[in-house]
Amino acid sequence: LLPLPGLDFNHAIDYLPKYHVFLDTTGEFETPGQLAIGERDKEVVISGPHPRLARTPGAEPAHDRLVLRRQP
Repeated sequence: LLPLPGLDFNHAIDYLPKYHVFLDTTGEFETPGQLAIGERDKEVVISGPHPRLARTPGAEPAHDRLVLRRQP
C-alpha cells in the first residue's frame, strides 16, 4: 500500500511555498511558522496548481523555548 494521509479531515493549514512555511492561523499560542505539537511531522496534501504529498516539519527545540524575565 502507498503511504497516504488519512481520510480524517478536520483542519486546514496554509502553506507558503515561497518560504516553505506551514502556517496555522487558528493556533492560540504558536507564532507564525510554528505548528502545534499535533500538526508536526504529519503527512499532508498540498493543493493548488501542482498538488502533492508532503510532510510538515518536525519539532525544533529552539522554537519551543519559553523565556521569562524578571526585574530585580
